[in-house]
Amino acid sequence: MESSQSKIEVIVSNVRIALWSTYRSVSTAFLRSVSTLDDVVVIHEPFLDAACFGEDRTIGTVRYSHEPNRPGLTFDSVKAKLEDKYPGRKAVFFKDHAHHIIPRMECLPNTYKHSFLIRQPAKALRSQFIATTTCAQESLNEWSQFRPEESGFRELWQLYNYVKDILGQDPVVVDADDLLNNPKEIMNEYCNKVGLEYKETMVHWDTCTFQDSFFGAHVWFKTLNGSHGFLHPTNDPPGDNVSLPEVVLQSIRDSEPYYQQLYQFRIRGNET
Repeated sequence: MESSQSKIEVIVSNVRIALWSTYRSVSTAFLRSVSTLDDVVVIHEPFLDAACFGEDRTIGTVRYSHEPNRPGLTFDSVKAKLEDKYPGRKAVFFKDHAHHIIPRMECLPNTYKHSFLIRQPAKALRSQFIATTTCAQESLNEWSQFRPEESGFRELWQLYNYVKDILGQDPVVVDADDLLNNPKEIMNEYCNKVGLEYKETMVHWDTCTFQDSFFGAHVWFKTLNGSHGFLHPTNDPPGDNVSLPEVVLQSIRDSEPYYQQLYQFRIRGNET
């Protein structure tokens, strides 16, 4: 099967990079890291609004069923925005979650190098459950329930294979624990592979005050805001899953095989 993307030749004057992850995988901290580079456009989850509120919405049929569609907002319109020229910029970088785009993979933007950020399901899904619990406590109803269909690991593996087999790329994979344990080395290697110029600001930045129009952002970005760099994994929530409900434990079990498949392709720093 040949992708329609391979038939389109687009001349661009800057590097284009996509980072795909699941929820709670340090992906916004990764975005913050890249945002410290000069002349780089960074875009936070461009497909989320289309998935929640677009004319061809996907997850919004559950999360935001009471909200009307936003006229003109579609997966195609997001694709067009990502393919814009961005003159005078060295690179364009966006991060998003695989399950937002899986139903509309034909809308992946052309000319982008795709990369993947993974995290152990026991850590990612535990953190996701805690965040949804906090949302419930604060009456942020749209995100107050853990939904196993948004675990995202199966979709991440599906997207990885689409990028590899259909788009013909060799995707870059980063494991969150490797990144948090050795941010300088992993970010340096990542930059070499995707065409960015590594700088020390990528691992030591000014106080982060990440803002986003996303409802409940103060819950999801609480750890990132106030940070000065990637936090060591010892600062992760405890790994004991005993108190988790069965729906979360089952999601962890279901996600583990997809995580392990991706884990074997990760960049390994000094191990390579």
